[in-house]
This record gives sequence, C-alpha cells and structure tokens, in this order.
Amino acid sequence: MYNTMEKFNKALSVNKAKKRPYLSFIDSNGYIAKDALNQLLEVTDKFMLDIKAISESIHYQICGKPNQPVLDTIRRTHQAKKLYELRYVIVPNVNDIEQELENWQVS
Repeated sequence: MYNTMEKFNKALSVNKAKKRPYLSFIDSNGYIAKDALNQLLEVTDKFMLDIKAISESIHYQICGKPNQPVLDTIRRTHQAKKLYELRYVIVPNVNDIEQELENWQVS
C-alpha cells in the first residue's frame, strides 16, 4: 500500500509521460498541498474531486480536518479548466440538512 508521498510521486511520474494516447485523471479527496497541486496541474489532464461538506464545522465533524484545503483545490482546478467531476458525498443526518445543501456553490 502506498503512502501519500508515494502516491503523489507515482502520479507525477506517470503523468509526466506526455507521449501517451490517453488522458490522465487524478481522483482525490482534494487534500493536495499547493506545491504538489501546481506540479500536478502541469501534467494532469483532469481532476475528479469530492467534498464532504461546505460548512467548516460539518466537514470537520466528518473528516476531522478543515475543508479550506479542499475548497482551494476545487477552485484552482476549476480555474485551470481541469475539474472534470465534483462529487458531494452525502452522509445521512449529518451533511444532508437543507441549509448545507443550499450553501453548495463553487465560485
């Protein structure tokens, strides 16, 4: 099983092979360090990301981490026109409340 750094290095080395007849995708929870994301944006065609909550407190309740790094990754991949898919993971009775769903927008 790979650790996070091994996964990053493998993705980076595979995606640097520009002579490829296929698109390269990264499927991630969005916790990608800024420097790592900069490198991946250069060599990756598209990103598929998921977020568990828009509200910081609900996201922390689900993941034990703040959601700002995920929101930053979503924003950066979208601006780079490389965001292929964005998934909102529903956790029943936690993040499916009406107010949370109404706050869902990416700017």
